[in-house]
Amino acid sequence: WFSGTEKVYDALPSEEQYIADVGYAPILIESFENGYTYKTGHVMNNEVYDNAGEQTDTFKSAIFSYEKDGDELIFSQDKAQSGISPQGSIVADVDGCKIYYHRYVNIVVPEDYKLSAEEKAAEESGDVIFSYGSEEIVEYTIQSAQWFDDGVQFMLMQMNGKLSADELVDMAKEAI
Repeated sequence: WFSGTEKVYDALPSEEQYIADVGYAPILIESFENGYTYKTGHVMNNEVYDNAGEQTDTFKSAIFSYEKDGDELIFSQDKAQSGISPQGSIVADVDGCKIYYHRYVNIVVPEDYKLSAEEKAAEESGDVIFSYGSEEIVEYTIQSAQWFDDGVQFMLMQMNGKLSADELVDMAKEAI
């Protein structure tokens, strides 16, 4: 998987500009009812590779950042030709559009870090994901609300954020 930034939006783009840049219809929100407002955004070029190193897909996505009282929220929109599988459990249905909620802990550790038996079990259960490459151990709680419409995956995501699961799902319902 490889991603590179193509374009930055200092202001929320128009629907016409977004379609010209990315190629599919967006959900554009200046601010959510709970006060999270648009901060910045960018278009990403994505390349997907299989285990043999062969490129299997290319697609563009948009990543929009929202903020309220220093708390950040990411709203991503992706249309991969190979498809994207939902993560989490279905927690709501809005006119046939299913919303999936997913929460996990990501712990970034140094390259030479050895997982304990308990850490390996937590990783196998899917409750914790370990990533390598940090000088010190850093822990993030990541939660997302995800849905699909016309082949596009929409995801609201927070890392160590202040929103509850219900608040995040309510924002997804508002976007739908």
